[in-house]
Amino acid sequence: MTEQFALTDEKLDELFVKQVGSVTQIVERLPRNSVIMSTCARWFKIFQHATPEEKFARNCMLLLLHKQLNDQNTLSYPFTDARSCHRDLRTLHQMSIALHHTRESVDDDDDCNSFCSMEYSSPISIHSSGISCREDVLQRLANANKLLAEQNATMSGELQVLQLEKESLLQRRQSFHAKAETLRNQNNMYGKEIGYMKHIFACSALTALKLFVEPTFAQPIHYFVTLFSVLCEDQHDRAHFEQLDKQLGRILHAHMDYYTRLSIQYQVGRAYDEMRAKVSKRYKKVLQMQEATRIEELSLVAMRDLMMLRKLFLDSYKGDKHAERAVLKFLQERHDELAEGL
Repeated sequence: MTEQFALTDEKLDELFVKQVGSVTQIVERLPRNSVIMSTCARWFKIFQHATPEEKFARNCMLLLLHKQLNDQNTLSYPFTDARSCHRDLRTLHQMSIALHHTRESVDDDDDCNSFCSMEYSSPISIHSSGISCREDVLQRLANANKLLAEQNATMSGELQVLQLEKESLLQRRQSFHAKAETLRNQNNMYGKEIGYMKHIFACSALTALKLFVEPTFAQPIHYFVTLFSVLCEDQHDRAHFEQLDKQLGRILHAHMDYYTRLSIQYQVGRAYDEMRAKVSKRYKKVLQMQEATRIEELSLVAMRDLMMLRKLFLDSYKGDKHAERAVLKFLQERHDELAEGL
């Protein structure tokens, strides 16, 4: 039975959506008030960002908002308190409960005093009833004060956690600023080094690029040797760059051979497609002519057969003249159709 009525997250969300619709209807019925509308919109946004642990408290706070609008046509504490927007919904819910109990205790105290006054003024007053009523009120106030003290301790702990988090974020911010300053200094230093290297390679790079002006690579390539000549301190360095030039030469020749082969394959394929298209077109035309000739021959044979059939019909039929004319007309129409097709 308990599991059937358990308030799951899905059920709480479903109830929340329904209650929001009900609150919206109440706001629409009220006289237009920008303060109420903005306050409701702000709290709707806070409720939408509630964590799974806060969903029950969220729904309870939404019910309290609904009750204030329905009973008072306005909003009051805690929704009008700016500090409430930054509090945990569970804490805010407990504070609302404590405030409600405190107000009930005060009301009960007033009722108790009135009752006690009536008891004292009546002839049958019972002194013990008044004492018991006051003790009950004092006990409620003590419980409410205890609850507020616990909430205050909880909020103090949360405040300390937030302060520690703030200090940690400030330290991280200072660390990031220091890293950014270091990166800017390194960037300036690297920019100067790059400018210096560009100046060193300017002359040798222009000379090396001229080696690629030739349309072929018949001569050995000396690109890297020329480009990094200013860095070649001994024969070992030069041999290293010569080896790089050989590798570059092999890559370039392989690249040229690959694209030359692709070009030849494309040209051969294109020539084959053109030749096949010409042959196909030629034989297609021949086949069309043969087909047309065959159709004409069949048409002539059919016309001849129709003439023979007409002659045989005239020679052998001795029946109704009307039927005879219909048959002769049919044979003549078929003969004319075949003649028009030639």
